Amino acid sequence: MLDEALRRLIVRELEEIDTLLDTSSPLLGTPVDTEPSFERVAALSAVLESFYTGLERIFERIAKEVDSRQPEGERWHIELLNQVALQTESRSAVISEDSRERLRDYLAFRHRSRHASVHYLVWNSMAQLVASISQTWNVVRSEILQFLQQQSSTPSDEAK
Repeated sequence: MLDEALRRLIVRELEEIDTLLDTSSPLLGTPVDTEPSFERVAALSAVLESFYTGLERIFERIAKEVDSRQPEGERWHIELLNQVALQTESRSAVISEDSRERLRDYLAFRHRSRHASVHYLVWNSMAQLVASISQTWNVVRSEILQFLQQQSSTPSDEAK
């Protein structure tokens, strides 16, 4: 079960990602088959990075407060993503395996963008992420909300 403070924090993060994608919608409509300007690529990179970072904050809090274990070491980001896609004794899976696979691409992009100068960003490596971000978000958001609903059910509720 999630406590109310964690539930509110997760909902606030979901709202932040909604706002990010809503305010970025003109950018996100960039055609994938046309090389955008340097400024547009840089802005889209920031959107992709913020999108995944918001999700990772949710996953970190669930790992810490529900699972009572956060991955460590240099691969902790991918281990965290893997962890929230698995059911545990204390909770259901937060996201599906399909969503984990999709989000792995956003994580990999964030890693590359954080470790390279913005002028090294390549549109071809971003285009599909930009094109599918809304669909990915709709699925992942729905799964997280379903997770919150499942976690609010008490054992007596489930028996009814």
